[in-house]
Amino acid sequence: MLMKHSAENHGIKGFDGGDTVDPTSLLTEECDVLIPAALGGVINKDNADAIKAKYNIKAANHPTDPEADEILAKKRVLILPDILPNSGGVVVSYFEWVQNI
Repeated sequence: MLMKHSAENHGIKGFDGGDTVDPTSLLTEECDVLIPAALGGVINKDNADAIKAKYNIKAANHPTDPEADEILAKKRVLILPDILPNSGGVVVSYFEWVQNI
């Protein structure tokens, strides 16, 4: 049903049983793990204090600015730097290059 709705409406907005959520509010939802994985700079000094996650796994390039890192550290949020989650993609890219894929 979701696939049909998406094809007919060019997206999932308005799908029965779903809720529309402001993307910026997703960052401040109650959760154990927050994984910003698309854009850089989404967690900053203006919204870092509202982050409720216990863990911040940085899967995007620089999703958190330095001021936000300080705020999150003071809140005792465990931060996994982007170089670790992104390293898998680098390894796969290397193997693709070696195999000429």
